[in-house]
Amino acid sequence: MNDADETRILMVGSDPIARSLVDRMLVRPISKTGAADGQETAPSSDHLPPDDRIDEVGTIGAAEERIRAAVRTKRPYRLAVVSLEETSGAGEVEAAGRLVDIDVSLPLLLSTASPAAEAAARSLPASQFLVAPRPWDPAVVRSWVAVQWDRRAARRELDRLRDELAESRSRLARALEDVEQVTRVKAEFLAKVSHEIRTPMNSILGFSRLLLREPLPDIQRERVGFICDAANSLMGLVENVLDFSRASKGAVTLAEEPLQVDALLREALVAGQSAALEKGLCIQFHVEEAVPARLTGDRRRFRQVLSNLVSNAVKFSERGTVHIRVAVDEESEDHVVLRVVVADTGVGIPEDRQAMIFESFCQADGSMTRRFGGLGLGLSLSKQLVDLMGGEIGFRSTPGQGSTFWFTVPLKRRRRETEEVSGDSCAMSRVFSWKAEGETSNRPGTYRILVAEDEYLNRALIELLLTRAGCFVDLAGDGREALEVLRWNRYDLVFMDIQMPRIDGLEAIRRIRRDELDARDGRHMRIVAVTAGAMPGDREKCLAAGADDYLPKPFTADALLEALQRQIPGFAPDAADRPAVPPEDAEAAHGERLLSECIARLEEALGQRNFRVLEQCARTLKDLAGRRDGSAVADHAMRLQLAARTHD
Repeated sequence: MNDADETRILMVGSDPIARSLVDRMLVRPISKTGAADGQETAPSSDHLPPDDRIDEVGTIGAAEERIRAAVRTKRPYRLAVVSLEETSGAGEVEAAGRLVDIDVSLPLLLSTASPAAEAAARSLPASQFLVAPRPWDPAVVRSWVAVQWDRRAARRELDRLRDELAESRSRLARALEDVEQVTRVKAEFLAKVSHEIRTPMNSILGFSRLLLREPLPDIQRERVGFICDAANSLMGLVENVLDFSRASKGAVTLAEEPLQVDALLREALVAGQSAALEKGLCIQFHVEEAVPARLTGDRRRFRQVLSNLVSNAVKFSERGTVHIRVAVDEESEDHVVLRVVVADTGVGIPEDRQAMIFESFCQADGSMTRRFGGLGLGLSLSKQLVDLMGGEIGFRSTPGQGSTFWFTVPLKRRRRETEEVSGDSCAMSRVFSWKAEGETSNRPGTYRILVAEDEYLNRALIELLLTRAGCFVDLAGDGREALEVLRWNRYDLVFMDIQMPRIDGLEAIRRIRRDELDARDGRHMRIVAVTAGAMPGDREKCLAAGADDYLPKPFTADALLEALQRQIPGFAPDAADRPAVPPEDAEAAHGERLLSECIARLEEALGQRNFRVLEQCARTLKDLAGRRDGSAVADHAMRLQLAARTHD
């Protein structure tokens, strides 16, 4: 805004004396002391045209139009001077007062020689109105105008700051949107990476665990054990990174599920077992008798914290013993607080680093990172998880002598008398101990299971586990094949992978549920969603789509059996029925049955020119031939699959 804009004054009424006073007292530049001594700092303002300084109108109505135009063009007046006639009264004063309704920041000087008008004007707010009886008192007028203009300048500065604040908020909002977008991309990336790692890791761990149940030579058993240890270490790292990301966003959710402390201890020891043996460390653990056998809590988080502490104890100990003790800290009728203590004889933590040991990416010092490796996430994540579970975590450490870490966690007592299947239960041992005297597997053919999984290795693993458990298993390579197979067959249970090509598992589940509603026959296909997804909400999405249960990868044989038993309560090995079928005989019989069914369905599909079923059968035949070293049959099956896909 230029100088002329800064000094724009609106004169209302015909009063040459007031006009002269305004020009002399207000328009010309004055010093800050001029209000007191009346001395002007410039002799004249002739170098600036007066018309650019003062606007004159004859009536209040014309003044209203000028003020509206000034507000509209963002060139507001700094002062309005209204000269009232000697005959003016309350009506004229009221009309003049309405000018500030148009521009609420406009100071209004009422110049009057009418006692009635002066008396009426006294009711106007003094903060914005000045009643100046003629002749004016220069000191009063100048002082009041200076205050008004300072106030106006302050208001303009406030408006400027508000605009800057609004712009800053806008920039901050845009930056926040960018951060949220980056966070979403990161979450999607982590979910994708998690899926891509978990899917093959499920096969690696699954087949390795199966191999460990076979009568292997010692050297081979040791090497398979190394594979399991490495895979478990990798999965532990993946879980820590994912949970650290979730915890940073407050997105970690706790589950309530049955747990057994001794089983979780044994699972947690797996992470450090090989390293302990290599170093010659002794790992001892003791669960006090007062610890209840049946508890409810988040098994995975409990095991994760325990695994992190045990892994650290083994990592930072070169010799000696790692002691693990579980005791009851507090208890009531429905709840119990457990205290877990992990003590080692390792290098200890320097005193100057102990205060920050639970910070992210922190180790005792840089040399430890180089010497022992690791990301420094374990303790930070463990603290966040323990806090989330409502417990506490702490430690004491003596450099050169070792460290003792402890944590508490509140858990609910579980009143059910029947023990759920867990990591140390004998249910899976009975299923896989084929040579044991008098033990049996479930009668083959009792239950038919459909496995929809696009990854061949995972499909083969689930098929093998279920076949050994005595089930008939059919396979589908994606959601579309699963829907087609379900049109022709009935099953007791479906294991449905979520991320598959063509039609994904969630959409396939939704279509199955819609078909059931349309059929109105009361039938309900039991479906277990299988997914390598590990992000918050994955389980809820599966259940919302219509799944009855949820099985995350990588899963153990125990977890698969638990899911089977939850959905088919009658499923259990029958110890009094008949001798167990050796695994090689069971698999051979299952393969023969699948081959016969596949050929029969091929012939039927050819007769009906049902290309979808043809393609699915050809794919199954190709898989069967590949497992039996039937390369010629597999080649023919592949050509048949391609021909069916192109309707050739």
